[in-house]
Amino acid sequence: MNPSIFVSVSKEPGISSAERESIRYDQFVARLLKPLPEDLNALHIGLGLAGEVGELADAIKKEYIYNKPRDLGNIAEELGDLEFYLQAAYTHYGLSRIDVLQANALKLEKRYAGLYYSDEAANARADKF
Repeated sequence: MNPSIFVSVSKEPGISSAERESIRYDQFVARLLKPLPEDLNALHIGLGLAGEVGELADAIKKEYIYNKPRDLGNIAEELGDLEFYLQAAYTHYGLSRIDVLQANALKLEKRYAGLYYSDEAANARADKF
C-alpha cells in the first residue's frame, strides 16, 4: 500500500463556492479510471503513461527548442497526468511506490559507487551484470 496522499475535490464541480471533500488519491484514481477487463486496463495504463511522457516532453521542448516562455501550468498539468497513470499502475500491479523507489535506489547504488554520477559509471552500468 502506498502512503496515503489526499486531494481536495469539489462536491459540485464547476461551482467555486461548493463544499470540498478530501479523498485518498488512490481512491480518486480508481474512481476515474475507465473500467476495463484486466488486460485492457494494463494496456490503457501503459499507453496513458507513454502518451503523457510525450506531452511533458512537448511542453519542455517548446521552452528550449522554440524559445517560448516556460509554461509551469502546462508542465504541472502533464506531471499530474503522469501521477494519475503511475498511481493506476501501482494499484493494478499491487506495487507500492516505496518498494519501487527502494528497488530503484538499490539498482542505482550498484551503478554509481559512492552515490555520485559519473559518465564512466553510467556507461559501465555495473548494475546490469
